[in-house]
Amino acid sequence: MRGRRLGVMLFIILVTLLTGCGKKKIDVTENLQVSFEGYNGYGKAELLNAYAWEAQAFETAGIESVDDFGSLGNALNIEMAVSYVVEPSSNLSNGDTVIVKTVIDEVALEDYDFELVSGGEKTFIVADLPELQEIDPFEDIEIMYEGTSLDARATVIQKGTAEYPMDFYYQVNPQSELKNGDKIIVSISGSNTENEAAKEGYRLTSLEKEFTVSGLSQYVESLSEIPNDVIEKLRKHTDDMIEAERAKDNDRLLRSGAESLVYNIKNKDFLGNYFLCKKSKDALLDRNYCYFVYKIDMTGKEDFSYYYAVGYYGILITEDGNCSYDFDNYKTCGGTVSKGFAMFSGRESLDDVFNACVTKNLDRFTYESTVVEK
Repeated sequence: MRGRRLGVMLFIILVTLLTGCGKKKIDVTENLQVSFEGYNGYGKAELLNAYAWEAQAFETAGIESVDDFGSLGNALNIEMAVSYVVEPSSNLSNGDTVIVKTVIDEVALEDYDFELVSGGEKTFIVADLPELQEIDPFEDIEIMYEGTSLDARATVIQKGTAEYPMDFYYQVNPQSELKNGDKIIVSISGSNTENEAAKEGYRLTSLEKEFTVSGLSQYVESLSEIPNDVIEKLRKHTDDMIEAERAKDNDRLLRSGAESLVYNIKNKDFLGNYFLCKKSKDALLDRNYCYFVYKIDMTGKEDFSYYYAVGYYGILITEDGNCSYDFDNYKTCGGTVSKGFAMFSGRESLDDVFNACVTKNLDRFTYESTVVEK
């Protein structure tokens, strides 16, 4: 009986020697620590002292220095036998729990006189990450507009140097064919903008901002938009044009000895305005027309009346609210009225004037009229 017990003890000792239980144990998690970097909500976990155990393992393995391929291979084999898993490792907030797990390739270490062991999972609590500083990425930008209302283009410009290190690039939508009152969205371009800002310690208050287009010079779209004083100036200029053209024609006739063809203006009545506004945006200068319509009574070899109209185009309201126009930007109703050999620029009836100025343009323009024959 006693001999059998001795045999069992010898067997256990032999198994123990063969299985390596007598090998030196080295704990690869003994000095393991985790540091946290970054900012609250965007923190990162970094392992510290992860391979502090290597010196002891190398010494046990007889690696005094890594100075040849043999010692290098041994050192790499030992080091690569251990890996760590950190979960989670990024986008960390204060109070989060981080777990470090150790993976040991025991097969790779069978031929060494030591055993690498793990003290189990290690848990760390995220703390002391500073808060992100909020910034408004649209605070130092300005929207610059080029062109006139209906055909303006928007561009983002930087007003000054920002106090933060990030450079933002902006997109505008829509960017062109803008008019006063339109809403545009300015957004920061890039797919990872918030994370990039967080790396520098900042949180963006928003990624886009809405702006209202304003301050553009705008072509007049209705007769009521033209100030009364401008209407009066244009009407007086038209009166003067009619008088000057008649005086010029009569002077030419008198100098040529054709006194019988001389006619004078007996009376002229301003009947009102036709206002035309273009339906599309395909042109700017002739986007609108404001016609001044007259009935002109003539006296000479015989008395008669005819109708005449002058239309001023390209009338706009400027950025400062003033009305801008050019006396040279005009066209007439066209046509010719004949009395014998005497000819006059104009139309024989008010309907003819309306057809020439309005009807033929209705496919491209809307219109309004204040014309009333007296």
